[in-house]
Amino acid sequence: MLKIAQLGLALSSLLLAAGCVAGPMPPIAAAAAAGGRPVEPAVVTAEAGGQDSVAAGGPAALPAVPALSPAVASLSAPAVMAATPMPAAQPGGLLSPGRLPPSPMTAATLTEAASAGRVPILEYHYSSFEMLPTVMMRPAWFQAQMQWLAQAGYHSLSSPELAGFVSGTRPIPARSVALTFDVGASHFGEYIGDIVPTLRRNHLRGIFFVLSNQTKDTCDGQIACWPDLLAWRDEGLISIESHSYMHEDYASLSPERLRFDITRSKADIEAHTGQPVLGLCYPFDSVTPAAVALLAKAGYQFAVAGATRHDRSAEWSDPQPFVLPRYYPYSGETSYPLIGGTGGLTFEQMMQAASAN
Repeated sequence: MLKIAQLGLALSSLLLAAGCVAGPMPPIAAAAAAGGRPVEPAVVTAEAGGQDSVAAGGPAALPAVPALSPAVASLSAPAVMAATPMPAAQPGGLLSPGRLPPSPMTAATLTEAASAGRVPILEYHYSSFEMLPTVMMRPAWFQAQMQWLAQAGYHSLSSPELAGFVSGTRPIPARSVALTFDVGASHFGEYIGDIVPTLRRNHLRGIFFVLSNQTKDTCDGQIACWPDLLAWRDEGLISIESHSYMHEDYASLSPERLRFDITRSKADIEAHTGQPVLGLCYPFDSVTPAAVALLAKAGYQFAVAGATRHDRSAEWSDPQPFVLPRYYPYSGETSYPLIGGTGGLTFEQMMQAASAN
């Protein structure tokens, strides 16, 4: 268990519960929200307290799992790189209106250009996500971040590209990013009305991690559904991967329950998509050694969490493909455009540092 002192230092801006249903904030996290400071994390697992409602469908004999909520250590601010010129930011931290669509990256141009050695993986939820006053997203912020990535010429990765990069078998452009989304059952209307149109408008793609037992066969505009997901996949906008079956904290599960969740979600998604599931996003960003071993055996090629290590960018031929870290692009109404837990960096500065090879 993490020591009380460690939890007290963890930034609330990196306390990201469920991604789907946010639970109550523990007292220690509240103290961190009032005055915590960034710390340099070692490998972190999530702990204790929120709830996520799940649909029935697991083995009847398995006992109920206690509700948990995470406490995740914060991101240490990296040095901002001085490298290839990037689009200039306005005083508010955002680019001026207007969009420059990125040039298509072909095999020939990649051969001539530098390939990436490090790639940032960003963690998003829905576009009005809010857990704490310092851990929130607003549609305008999300749209501005995607616009900046497009104008800066970032290549957004598909799941096969990310899997190939971390395995050391598929070079990718030097300025690449993985845009990951923890898709819950609710707030799907924001994907329909905001997130997907924003990706489309900026010629970007996302990796959507879905809850297989909460994704419906018919669409109502509010709950995640297969027809919409498959249409976006066929359009080339998204890859579809697993956010687990029941959205339970893997640290709390028995070996049997853990194996069921990992294999059942993969089988369900593959049955709907007709494609192999390559990646998993840990519920609550909670990593366990048992899950890492099972993921490899089940045929997954990578898994993402949160603040799993000091260097928050994925690496070429990454030594920890099942414990990949992610950056949190969240801020607060009074601190925006500074990104929480970065030591005072804007989104643009954070990305420049995270992409430095």
